[in-house]
Amino acid sequence: MEHDATDPRARWRAMPEPIRPEQWTAGHDTDPIPESLADAEARRLEQERTYVVTRLGAGGAAG
Repeated sequence: MEHDATDPRARWRAMPEPIRPEQWTAGHDTDPIPESLADAEARRLEQERTYVVTRLGAGGAAG
C-alpha cells in the first residue's frame, strides 16, 4: 500500500483493523488458575485461625 511520506497520519491509515476485545476473549477460560485460588483461600483460612489464637487467645480462659 502506497502512502505519502510527508503525511504523518499515512502510516496509521496503512495499518490493519484493530482486533476487538470480544474477538479474542470469547475463547479464553475466565478462571485460568482455579487451583491457585483454592490454595490462597486455604492459606487465608489458616492465617485467620492463627490470628484468632494468637491475638484473641485460645478459648478466652482468662480469669
